[in-house]
Amino acid sequence: MDEREAALVFLMTDGVGATRSERLRRRWGSYARALGAVERGASGLSQALRRAVLQALRDRVWERQLAMADAAGDRFVQFGSPEYPELLTEVFRPPVGLFVNGDGLRARRVALAIVGSRAATPRGKLFARELAAALASVGLVIVSGLARGIDTAAHEGALDAEGRTVAVLGSGLDRIYPRENAGLASCIAGSGAVVTEFPYGTEPRSEHFPMRNRIVAGLAAGVLVVEAAERSGALITASIALEEGREVFAVPGAPDDPGSRGPNSLIRAGAKLVETASDVLEELEPAWGPLRDRGHEGAGVAGVRRQGGGDAPRTVEGVLDRTARTAEQIAAMVGTSVRDVLERLIELELAGVALAWPGGRYTRRQTTRCAHTPGEEIR
Repeated sequence: MDEREAALVFLMTDGVGATRSERLRRRWGSYARALGAVERGASGLSQALRRAVLQALRDRVWERQLAMADAAGDRFVQFGSPEYPELLTEVFRPPVGLFVNGDGLRARRVALAIVGSRAATPRGKLFARELAAALASVGLVIVSGLARGIDTAAHEGALDAEGRTVAVLGSGLDRIYPRENAGLASCIAGSGAVVTEFPYGTEPRSEHFPMRNRIVAGLAAGVLVVEAAERSGALITASIALEEGREVFAVPGAPDDPGSRGPNSLIRAGAKLVETASDVLEELEPAWGPLRDRGHEGAGVAGVRRQGGGDAPRTVEGVLDRTARTAEQIAAMVGTSVRDVLERLIELELAGVALAWPGGRYTRRQTTRCAHTPGEEIR
C-alpha cells in the first residue's frame, strides 16, 4: 500500500485516533510500515484494535474516500506529504491527514487565525471583517472555522481584500456546517482552502469542534480572539495556541459586556492587545520577517498603516470604506452639511452601495470576488 492509503486505514479505524496513529508512525517511520507491523502482530496494539485495523484493511475503506475526493475535485493530504502544512506537524496529536478542497495550503505564507463568538455583535463582526481584510491585503492567510459570527466575518474580510483564507471544518467536506455557509465555503475554496480531518459522510458533532480548533491554531503563527465568552471554543483555540508556542492576540471590550470577558481575560494573562492591524504585524514580524512588503498591497493597506495623504474625497461615496463612520464624521470629511450627507447616504443605501450599522454609522457595502447566498449548496 502507498502511504496515503495506509494513513486512511488508520484514520478510518474506530478507536485508533490521531494519538495512536502518531505513535505508530513515529515508531515505525511511516504509516505503511506501521500497517505492516499490525499485520504481523508486532505493532503493540491491543488485540481488539488490531482486529479493527485488519477489518478496515479487508474492507478497503480507503477506496471509497479517495473515490469521493476524486469525484469532488478534492484530495487527501497525509502527514509527511509535501503539501501537509509544516506548522501543523508541530502540534500535539497532528492529524493523520487532511481532506482538502482548494489550493490554499500550497501557498507557503504566514497565517493568522481569527476566531470568536458565534453570537457576535455587529460591531465585533465589522471589526473582524475590517481587520481580516487589512491583514489579508498584505499577504497573511486568514484561518478560521467557518462558524457563524466572527468566523464568517473573518473569512469574508479576507475575500473582500482578494486575499487567501482557510476554513477548518468539524465535519466532512460533504457536510458543510452551518448550512448557510455552504456558498461561502465554495468561495473560500476558489482562492484558499476548506480542510478537515474528518472523512466524507461525517456529520458535525459537538465533540468534533475542539479537535477542529487544534487545527485552526496549528495552521497559524498566532490566534486573534474577537468577542468570546469566558468558556468558549475561541478560548480553547487560544489555549491551544499558547501550548504550542504561538502568539495570542485579543481585542479588548467593555468590562460589562459578556462577549468581552474572554478577550479581556486573555489580555490580563499576557495576550497582545489589538486595536489595529499594525498591532498584529508588529508582533509577528520579529519572528517571521517583514509582512508588509510582500507585493500584496490592496484595499486593506490603509487599515494597516493608518496613513492619510492626498486630497480629501469630495463625495460621500468617495469617503465610504470599511471604516464605520457617523454622518457627522462624513460631513466633516466631505465639507458639507449633515443633512445633505444623510440624504445621500439613504440614496446610496437604496442603491446597495452603503451599509448602515447600529449607532448611526455607515460603511461601504463590501463585495467579494465570489458573492455567496446564505443557504446555497456547495455541491
